[in-house]
Amino acid sequence: MGGRAAATKGWVTGLALVALVGCRGAEGPAPAQPEPAPTVAQPAPTRAPVPATRTPPPTIETPSFFLGTAASDAPYASGSSGAFAIHLEGRGPWKVNQEYPLRIAVSAPEETGVRKANLEPTDAALWTEQAARFDVAFRPTTVGEHDVKCEVSFSMCTPEQCIIETRTVALQMAVN
Repeated sequence: MGGRAAATKGWVTGLALVALVGCRGAEGPAPAQPEPAPTVAQPAPTRAPVPATRTPPPTIETPSFFLGTAASDAPYASGSSGAFAIHLEGRGPWKVNQEYPLRIAVSAPEETGVRKANLEPTDAALWTEQAARFDVAFRPTTVGEHDVKCEVSFSMCTPEQCIIETRTVALQMAVN
């Protein structure tokens, strides 16, 4: 039994050795790794240009209100006084909330000569539940096209509910 165990042990060892050598032989040498391609500096990806801020519309109409600006169709004269209007009107059952602290912030280049940039209800030319109108006085000093933006914070109400809005409307003032 001792001889048989030794023979089996030798046979197993030999088989393991053949398997080990055979496997390595079948694999062959390790495959050569491809040479890395030379790196070339790539330009940074370009981003699409950021679109310019859109000019707010001259009017906004919803089921509850109309908000708009109105200027003279004829060009204003440099050095002469003028005015443009900001108009808010309720639609259907919606009314201008008389108790809300309505505010208008007028943003215009200095050369437009806007006399008052922040308006409130006491500045209104018309202040009723149906409508509000503000006449913005100015005296331009420079010829050209001038963009004016008006941010209006207001509230509209029906007998059942109120909404609070902040909207921006704009106009282009032509000065000769």
